[in-house]
Amino acid sequence: MKRERIYWLCQLSGWSLYTIIINLRYAPYADSWQRLEQQTLMLILICGIGLLLTHVFHLFIKRSGWVRRPPQSLVPRIIVTCITLAIVWELLGLCLMIFVFHFIRVTEVRPWVFFGDVFGWVFNSSAVLLIWSLIYFGFYYVENNRKAEIEKWRLEIAVKDAELNALKSQMNPHFIFNCLNSVRALIVEDPERAQTVVTQLANILRYSLHSRNTATVTLEEELQTVSDYLALETIRLEDRLKVCMNIAPDTLDVSVPTMLIQTLVENGIKYGVAVRPEGGEINLTTCLQNAMLKIQVTNTGELSNAGNSTGVGLRNAVDRLRLLFGESASLALESIAPDQVRARIEIPIRRPLSQPQL
Repeated sequence: MKRERIYWLCQLSGWSLYTIIINLRYAPYADSWQRLEQQTLMLILICGIGLLLTHVFHLFIKRSGWVRRPPQSLVPRIIVTCITLAIVWELLGLCLMIFVFHFIRVTEVRPWVFFGDVFGWVFNSSAVLLIWSLIYFGFYYVENNRKAEIEKWRLEIAVKDAELNALKSQMNPHFIFNCLNSVRALIVEDPERAQTVVTQLANILRYSLHSRNTATVTLEEELQTVSDYLALETIRLEDRLKVCMNIAPDTLDVSVPTMLIQTLVENGIKYGVAVRPEGGEINLTTCLQNAMLKIQVTNTGELSNAGNSTGVGLRNAVDRLRLLFGESASLALESIAPDQVRARIEIPIRRPLSQPQL
């Protein structure tokens, strides 16, 4: 059930119950059936005014963002607002009692007694509105905590799935076999380069294990692993793989989801460059624009070639972006030319919404 529907269900149920209680309380004071009918109608209208005022309060809360305020600054605002609304409520109720239903005659009013009664009415109305506020904010915080808990678990599951897929891909027997073959050949031809290859492979595996413990890393950390991966693939594909990177220095310390760029680069090689006899190019660029980190991974190939992919990695990447950075984060895959595919990522430059430690 949608939150707005729950709100109206609670509003109508609560104020209907309050109307019944008020009518039962004042029913014995009516000295005739006609007077009872008038009194009942008047109290229904007064309670309707209460419903209207609380709905206005509800709209004000949504617009002003009070629910995001800390309790120490929220409580005084709620108290002042409830007292103000109670005064308005009683003034409107008095107008009904005096000018519409004639329950009170101004000529017969004793000022001190009258103002004492009005003070009591305002106090009671303030208490009713405070109880309404307590229920309203209590429901909101319980609901938000429940959603936050669900989002946290969804994020953890998405991160786990992404890590598992990335680890499987990196430890794919063919990938390891190619690396070991390259090392074996290089040991005789170029021992120093063989050592470098072993180090790069170890870095990738270490990064995969490290990604189990954190949801985000800096762009610089992610790019180091991407560079190691591309270096290993260059040994396998030789001249068939060309790499071009244009990384803005001011983007290096921005947080990104772990394995995000690595997954996109790997897909670009697997479904684009590697399947073409002439090979192709991987182009990676980053920049800051309008408080957003913008990343583009462009590879030679066709979008249709990714049909053999399950798409799990891309879906996980989209889910993790949204859960970590909100709806303003995005990832889109598009064909920009007959033989070029581009992945566009936009990430707001701010702290992630959550940082679960898995």
